[in-house]
Amino acid sequence: MLQSRQSDELRQSDARGAYAVDDLPSGAIPVEVASQIAPHSLKGTSDLETWAARSYRRLLDILGDSCRDCFANRQPTQPADHAHARMLLLALLCIPLYQQRKLLAVHWLSLKPDEFALDQLLTAANHQHGLAFPVAALPSLSPETNAALLALLRSLFLCAPYPVARLGQLYEQCLAWAPSSGQCAPRAAPKADGRKARGIYYTPEPLVNYCVSQTLGQLLSDPTQKLLRVPRILDPAAGGGAFLLASYDALLRWVAGWPANSASVDGATVPPCTQRPPIAPIDRPDRPDYPVDCPVDWHTRQQVLLDCIYGVDVDEMAIALTRLSLQLKLLEGQPPPGFVLPDLTQNLVCADALLGLDWATAFPSAAQAGGFDGVLGNPPYIDAAQMSLETPDWRRACTERYGCARGNWDLFCVFIERSLELCRPGGMTSLVVPNKLRSAGYAATARSLLAENCQLVALRDYAQVAVFRAAVYPLVYVARRGKPEKPGLGSPGQDSIFASAPVPYEPVPYGLVTQKPVTQEPVPYEPVPYEVMETLTEVGRRQWLHAKGEAWWLGDSQQAGSLMARLQQFPTLGQIASVRGAATVAEAYDLQRWICNHPTPAPSDLRLVNSGTIDPYRLRWGDRPLRYLGDRYLHPILPARHLCQLSPQRQRQATQPKLIVAGMTRRLECALDESGGVLAGKSTSIIQAPNPSSPLANPLATCPDLLWLLLAILNSSLIHWYFVQRHGGNALQGGYLRVGPPQLRQIPIALGEKSDRPGLQQVLIDLAKQRHQCGISQDLRAIREAVPAEIAQLDAQIDAAVYTLYDLSAPQIAEIHAETRPQTSGLAD
Repeated sequence: MLQSRQSDELRQSDARGAYAVDDLPSGAIPVEVASQIAPHSLKGTSDLETWAARSYRRLLDILGDSCRDCFANRQPTQPADHAHARMLLLALLCIPLYQQRKLLAVHWLSLKPDEFALDQLLTAANHQHGLAFPVAALPSLSPETNAALLALLRSLFLCAPYPVARLGQLYEQCLAWAPSSGQCAPRAAPKADGRKARGIYYTPEPLVNYCVSQTLGQLLSDPTQKLLRVPRILDPAAGGGAFLLASYDALLRWVAGWPANSASVDGATVPPCTQRPPIAPIDRPDRPDYPVDCPVDWHTRQQVLLDCIYGVDVDEMAIALTRLSLQLKLLEGQPPPGFVLPDLTQNLVCADALLGLDWATAFPSAAQAGGFDGVLGNPPYIDAAQMSLETPDWRRACTERYGCARGNWDLFCVFIERSLELCRPGGMTSLVVPNKLRSAGYAATARSLLAENCQLVALRDYAQVAVFRAAVYPLVYVARRGKPEKPGLGSPGQDSIFASAPVPYEPVPYGLVTQKPVTQEPVPYEPVPYEVMETLTEVGRRQWLHAKGEAWWLGDSQQAGSLMARLQQFPTLGQIASVRGAATVAEAYDLQRWICNHPTPAPSDLRLVNSGTIDPYRLRWGDRPLRYLGDRYLHPILPARHLCQLSPQRQRQATQPKLIVAGMTRRLECALDESGGVLAGKSTSIIQAPNPSSPLANPLATCPDLLWLLLAILNSSLIHWYFVQRHGGNALQGGYLRVGPPQLRQIPIALGEKSDRPGLQQVLIDLAKQRHQCGISQDLRAIREAVPAEIAQLDAQIDAAVYTLYDLSAPQIAEIHAETRPQTSGLAD
C-alpha cells in the first residue's frame, strides 16, 4: 500500500515537474529542511531531493518514530536514529548505481517483499567485487523493515538517473536533518543542525568544477611543470568526495587525450607538453546513463585512481562514502571479467588533517616528491566562537602550531596554511573559503602567505550568490605555491610538507608618524584576475585584485591599482588617532535593562545611537527609531543615575568628544559628538584624538580640530572608494560593508603638510563644520525639501579639497567618480 501511494505521488510530481514545498504532507519534513531544496540543481535533482527528504522522514518512522507528531509532546528522536536513517538512505541510493554497473547478483525487482534483504544484498556485492559500502553502520533489519525499504526503493527508480557525486551531496544534506551532538530535537533550529555544527555544506557543482579545472588546468598545460607522471591531488577536508570525483574524472579525460604510444601513468613518463592537450573545462555533470564507453583502459583507470587521488576527513562515514563513490566512478569504464575493485584505505584516510596525521607515513609517495601536485577543497566553515565553545583545547593546539592562527581566527585560516604546506613547490592549490579572507583583520597572515609565498592566479567572489543555505559568502582562490617569477610578487615557500614550526608573525610597531614621500610610480607587482559572480555560472563583473603582503585591494584598471598603491604609502588612521569598538556584545546585553525613552534628556544623561541612527555628519537621535536587541526606541537614553553601570573606560568615551562610525552600511557614515554626551552602541566604532603624551602624538594628532578634519576625510568619496576596494571582500549580501576598528585603522590619512598648500587643513575643517551644521540646523522635512542642493554642493567641495590634500591626478579622480555616487545618504529614509 505504501509503495502504491508513493508511486502515484511521484508520477504526479513528474507530470508537474518537481514537488513544491507546499505539496509535502504536514510533518513530512521540517520547514528549515524544505527550504534547503536547492533551486539551482540539475534536471531530475529536485525529484531526487524530494524523494530523499520524504524517505528520510519515513526511515525515522521505520526506526520507531511513527507515533510522534511535530505538534504534540513526544519523545525526541535519538541521534542514533538519525545516523541509522542516514545510512539506510545512502544504502538505497546505492542500489540504482549498482544496478547500472551490473554489480548485483540478483535482479531486485524480481524479489517479493518478504525476500528482499537490503543488508544481505550490499554484503554480497561487497564480498564479490570489493566494494566499500559500510554495511556495519546499518541497523538490524527485520523482514518487515526490508519490505518497507523495498517500497522506498521502487519509488526511487521513478526519479531521474543521478551521478555518483549525488551520494556525497545527499550525505552532507542529511546532516542538516539531524541535530548536532547534545541536541535531540529532529526539528531543531537551523543553527543547531548537525551540518551547521560541523561547518559542513556540500559544494555546488559549478564551484567544484571551477576549482578543479583551474587547478588541473594550470598543472597540465604549463610547460614549466615538466611533469613526469599524472599529478597527485589531495583534498584535506574531503567530505562527500565531490572534489576528488571531479579531479579523477578530469585526469581520466586528460589521459584519454594522450597519443596512443605514450607511456604509463605510474611514474615512468608522460607525453611532452607540446603533445598533450590542455584539460578541457568541466561544464557539465557526469553522464547519468552508466555504463559508458571510455577510451581509457581498465588498468589505466585503476592506476590513476590509486596513484593520484587522495583525501582526508575527520568523518569516518564521509571517508567510507568517498571510497565507495570513487570505486563506482572507476566502474564507469569496462572492467575485466572477475574484477576486484582496488582497496582505497591508503588513499582516503579518516584523520585530523590539521593536527592528528603523520603525513610521511600516510602518503609516502607524495612525501618523497615534496608534497602533492594539487591541494583543493572546501574546508569546514567554523568560526572562532564555535571553536572556543566546543573545542577549546583543539583550538589552543592550532594556535600553537599555525602562524595563521592569530587573533580571533576562523578555521579557514589554518586550512590555507596547511594546504600550502602539503603542496609541493610549483604545485597548485585552490580552496573555497569565506570572503573574509580578503579583508578580515585575523586573516592578515593568511593573506600574506598567499601573496608572498605563492603566485595568486585567479579569484572568484560568490558573495552575492546564494551558494550555501547559511550566512556564508564564499570566495574561491587559485594559487601556485612558490616564489613568483617576477620581482615583488613574493618569496619562496617552505620546502617540505612536514614543517611543524608556525609561520613567524611580527606586528608592525607604531612609532612617530611622519609622512613619507608619496610617489606616482606604477604598481611593482602583477594584478590577479578577480571575478564577481552574478550567479553560480555567470560572471557579473571582472576586476583586478592587487596583493602586497596582507594588503589586498580591488581595481578595475591599472589606474586604480596605481592609486591604491599610492594610498598605501600614507600614514594610517590608527597611527594618528585612537580607534576602538564602542561596545562588546556582553556590554550591550548588560546595558539593555537601563535604556529608556525620554524626548528631553537632562544634560548629564547619555543619548544612545547605533549604526541605524548614524548618517554622514549627522546623528539621527530623535528622528529615526533605534533598534536595540529586539526593542525599539525613538529617544533612547542612559539616565545619568545609571552611568555607573559603564566601565570607567566606557564612561570616558561616552562623555568626551569623538567621531562615531556606523558598523554596517553601504558607504562609510561618520558623525561627530562634538561635546560628549552620546553613548555609542554595539556595532559602532569611536575615534578620539590621542592623549598628547601618547606615542601617536605628532603635529597633526595634536591639532585642536583634528576630529573635524577626520570627519571630512572619512566621509569623502575618496575614502569610501578606498574602503570598498580594500575591504569590500568582507561585505554582506546587498553590498553592506562591515566596518570595524581593524578596517578603520588602516585608512590612509594625508597629513597635508606641503608648503605649497597653506591652509588646506583649515579649509576642510571649515567645510566639515558647515556640513555638520547643515544637518542639524533644520528639521528632517526641511532638510529633505530645501537643503539637498546645499548639501550636495558642500560634499562636492569637500571631495575636491580631499583630492587636493592627497595630491590626486585628474585620471585618478575620474576613476573614483566612476565608482561612487554623490554623497546623499544623509537624506535617506
